[in-house]
Amino acid sequence: MRNARNGELIGVLVNKELLSEDLIFDLYGSMLWEKVEPIIYGMRKEINMPRLFENYEVCAKKYPLWAEKNPPKV
Repeated sequence: MRNARNGELIGVLVNKELLSEDLIFDLYGSMLWEKVEPIIYGMRKEINMPRLFENYEVCAKKYPLWAEKNPPKV
């Protein structure tokens, strides 16, 4: 879950515009959200914390639009 905590921290910084979305997406892509999404959804339900890792999710969901506007360089 360390990756999810890191994703949440990055998500907070990007969502508060303290860290560049462009920089993060260029470095990390979708930040592996697809792999942890079902686990996090399960955790939210199990411990009744619907906002758990919400900033990570919000940030990751912005990635497809960014990727569309920023095609691969090579």
